[in-house]
Amino acid sequence: MAYRSLSQLEQFAQCSWAYKLARIDKVPQRQAAWFGHGIAVHTGCEHHERSGRSDSGVDIAVAEYDQHIAAARDAEPQLHRWMRGGRQTTESDIAKRRDLVAEQVAWYEQWAPQQEWEIWTLPDGQPALEVPFKITLGINTVAGVIDQILYWPELDVHSTRDLKTGRKVKSNRQNGVYRVAVAETFGLEATYGDYLMLRDGRSAGMADLSYYTRETITQLFSALNAGIDNDVYIPNLGDHCRVCTVQTHCAEYQAQQQK
Repeated sequence: MAYRSLSQLEQFAQCSWAYKLARIDKVPQRQAAWFGHGIAVHTGCEHHERSGRSDSGVDIAVAEYDQHIAAARDAEPQLHRWMRGGRQTTESDIAKRRDLVAEQVAWYEQWAPQQEWEIWTLPDGQPALEVPFKITLGINTVAGVIDQILYWPELDVHSTRDLKTGRKVKSNRQNGVYRVAVAETFGLEATYGDYLMLRDGRSAGMADLSYYTRETITQLFSALNAGIDNDVYIPNLGDHCRVCTVQTHCAEYQAQQQK
């Protein structure tokens, strides 16, 4: 039985060579101010929702971000070695993202009450926030966490949602995996899913997930297994290389930088 995750699938699909360097060779990875950004925002929004929207999660999110940055500084004290967003110092990048963490959680707290959905209630009575799952697909055990499972009272339908603090995601595959996980775990049909783009202050739009069946997702993870089992790793240069944590260990990327 192989243990897989959505992050493994997404990284392999984007650049299998980066997967090899990071997960097989386990080369040292660079730090960046944005690594703790998403986790902090998720923590703040989750706190707000679990409080019945009575308690702000802004301060908790900022504290979470500060803790992450402190740990990252311990791991790599030389900030000039960190990846940075744009032409700025790492200290400036950290300060800007710290402010952005607070702004995005505050925006969510203003936006959420105006919407037509509500957080679904799990069978154990807890809100469907950061919902862990573990499902068996073929020879794979796939584990992960779903940010939110929503219920739309007027339509009487359910959907999945992932909170994004960066750029728009091009594929609905993540919510597709969540759809299968929700069905397998709760016997619940969630045919639709969306990405909440906190950077843009809007949902990316509800996507039909009917393509992502149990069979489709099983095939994707089977393909991941095949690539790993047969030692098939190919560099895939693109915009993602700029934020790749193992770029300094990628010979092909470094060769392109020397032109």
